Parts: sequence; C-alpha cells; structure tokens
Amino acid sequence: MATGFERVAAHVAATLGAAVVSAEPVPGSVANEDFRVGLDDDRCVFVKVGPRTELAAEAWALAQATAAGVPVPKVVAYEEDSAVTPVPYLVLDLLPSDRDLTDGVVRAVGAALKRVHSIEVPGHGHIELVGNPLEPDSVRGQFGTWPEFVGSLLRDAEDLVRVGLLSAEQETAIRREAEGIHGSPLMGDSGVLLHADLKPDHLLPVDGKLTGIIDWGDASAGDPAWDLARASMAGPAVLRIIAEAYPGADDPEVSRLLPIYRVLWNAQALAHEYRAGGDWFAVFQRRIASDLGLG
Repeated sequence: MATGFERVAAHVAATLGAAVVSAEPVPGSVANEDFRVGLDDDRCVFVKVGPRTELAAEAWALAQATAAGVPVPKVVAYEEDSAVTPVPYLVLDLLPSDRDLTDGVVRAVGAALKRVHSIEVPGHGHIELVGNPLEPDSVRGQFGTWPEFVGSLLRDAEDLVRVGLLSAEQETAIRREAEGIHGSPLMGDSGVLLHADLKPDHLLPVDGKLTGIIDWGDASAGDPAWDLARASMAGPAVLRIIAEAYPGADDPEVSRLLPIYRVLWNAQALAHEYRAGGDWFAVFQRRIASDLGLG
C-alpha cells in the first residue's frame, strides 16, 4: 500500500517546483502521516498528510500565531482540493532544534503562550473552519460553551469504560471532579486559541532561544488553563517557569483546576487513540490514575 506521501509526492513537487529526493517517515501521530522531505534544490520541508479537520486547523493556527509574533513553522503550501490531490496535505518549513530546553527557553514559551491566548476564537473545542484555512469564511470551536466541551469529554470517559480502558470507579471520580466547571479566571467572555498539545517534543530551541512551537493539529478554542494543564505534564518545574512569563498562571483557582484538566485531556487523548485504531493507551491511563489517585 502506498504511503500518504507517495500519494501526494508528485503534487507536492509540482507545487514547490523541485523534485523529491528523499522522504523519511516521522512517527508519533495516530491521525496524520508525517514526513521529512528532501528536495533537489537542497531544501528540506515537513509534509503532513491526513484529514482536513486537523491539517486545516493547523494551517490556520500557524498563520494566527505568526501574526501574534510567536515563532512557528511557515506554511509553505496547503492543498485539500480533490481535483488537485487525492488527500489533503500541508507543507511546512523544517525548523532547527538542539533540543536543549533551558529555563530561558521555557520562560520564552510562557511569553509566547500568553500571546497565543490573546487571539479570541468563537466557541470552544477543536477548531472548525469553512473555506480556505489561510483565508477562511468562518472559524469557531465545535461547541458553544466551555461546559459543553467538558461534557463531551465526560461522554468520552463513559465510552472508555464500555471498552475497558477506564474503570467505572475512575469515570465516577472524573465526573465528580469535573462537576460545575465553567472555566478558569484566565478565561474571558470568549474562547481563545489553544495549542492543546504543548509538550517538550513540540518546543524547538537553538542556543538557548525558542525557535519554534510545532504540531498545531489539535488547535482548539477555550480556556487558557487547558494549555497550562498540558504543559504541566512535563513537571511542576516547567509550569513554574512558564508562570514567570505568564501573569495569572499561578492563580490558586487555576492551580486547583489543573489536575482535573489533565485528567480530561488524557481521557480525550485516550478516546482519540482508541477510535483511530491505535494502541498507545498506557501513558494516558497512567496519568489519569495518578491525578485521580486511583489505580
């Protein structure tokens, strides 16, 4: 069976005006097929092939983040027209990284995240777009309110019990902890742009400076504390340094919500992994059990 890139290679080459000389698969995504692609003009680009829902959201979010002064990959090309390509694809600049996440880099992530969270987006949940994602007709989160989004995650938890990936005791605890959540003090009247998967692997540093925040396929609208919860999975020291550059991140009510937000994030990820046919369950289950205090 042809890989996703093999299906679009000729289209990508024609768009970029250069022949493809190498295509190295990059593991890590259950929804997309990702490739590091070398061209005969010595350029290297990153190509994502997959569902429009994620690729369009990523293309739009990258444009918004760039406009806000956040270092992200440049969108080189995006195509979803079935008359042009058999499957949607997104081509991005390949950014350098030395993987050295110093305190200064993490602090810069906090400042960048604050800028991302200044971008208001109607609705809550994963970004939905109508039209060209670089010039869309409309953009909004898929749910009308934050509690509606949280409710969708509680339904995910119910589904996970039915397929044996969560215990009934865990689902009951999740529902109890999530009761009455309307958002953190960081959230205003509207949702804001969220990266929604902010982890060390998605942060690119070079020589002590932040050069890029990558992988925006989960871009969503909602409570800024959702991004802080995801970032906090890297440990309390990371969250503390982010908070140094993000006013309000250490608010007691934000801190109170972070554990249940982590649980809900991991329940969502676990449900997504199951529905996509993956089997990488253990890390999500372990985090859920840890934050709930239940084995």
